[in-house]
Amino acid sequence: MKYILLVIIGAALLFSCDDDYEKIYINDSDSFIAFSGSSTSVAEDAANILEIPVYLSSPSAKEVTVNFEVSTEGFDNPAILGQDYQIVNSTNSIAFASGTYIQMIQIQVIDNDVRDKDKNFTISLTDPSIDINIGLAGNDKANINVTIADNEHPLALVIGTYAESDYAYSDGSLDNATPYGVTIAPDPDDETRVLINNFWGGGDYWIIATVDIDSKVMTILPGQIIYVDGTYGDCKAVRIAGGAYDTDNGINCTIDDSGNIVTESWAALVDAGAFGNYDRSELIKQ
Repeated sequence: MKYILLVIIGAALLFSCDDDYEKIYINDSDSFIAFSGSSTSVAEDAANILEIPVYLSSPSAKEVTVNFEVSTEGFDNPAILGQDYQIVNSTNSIAFASGTYIQMIQIQVIDNDVRDKDKNFTISLTDPSIDINIGLAGNDKANINVTIADNEHPLALVIGTYAESDYAYSDGSLDNATPYGVTIAPDPDDETRVLINNFWGGGDYWIIATVDIDSKVMTILPGQIIYVDGTYGDCKAVRIAGGAYDTDNGINCTIDDSGNIVTESWAALVDAGAFGNYDRSELIKQ
């Protein structure tokens, strides 16, 4: 949970965020195996293996295994196994050794020189070795959609996975010791825009940004929800300009030659105040 901070800009930041998954006993009726999100994206020419984490809600005293399967059902432009990507895992099964709670499904994408647009497939968890829930409530996070972003796309430089670090407005100190995992995917309806997932670690929310690739400038559109708090409601990313909140204009970001992104000053704002004010956020391409 993120805790509200009712202060003006320049005051000390008191921001807290719980782990994505509360640790619970393995024999609890609410125990689960699940993905950390419902979607992820990787550039077609990514040199590194895409690692997709799978979580066990609490370590077990004995080994726990779960199978996974891939599907392209429902996609107009499906990714083909062996042609667009390979599964690095030796089998379509992952094992949590006694005392562990995270394992990885590893995907290696296969590059080509053809403008064949983004391709997609789904990974689904199946058949756990113990009586445990697959996914969270309502079967959420039992499946993850994987987008292989065409590197011939005009915005390929900023498409992929990122590690986000936020720096406090008051003194520039690092706010989150562990970077947030952020996905930037192309907007399927507009080749001048991208969709950003889990900005500020806010969860499974997507926000829109325009990109001027020639000028290496990205602008997060104003008034977009990045997190919803149970008490304070919608939390929006808002630009800070001249020491004041600017709700009318987007948050401008610079892009370097490697695709890394740095925002200007911004705030995580709700009607009652701010969760945090930030000098900048740095998104490092993975």
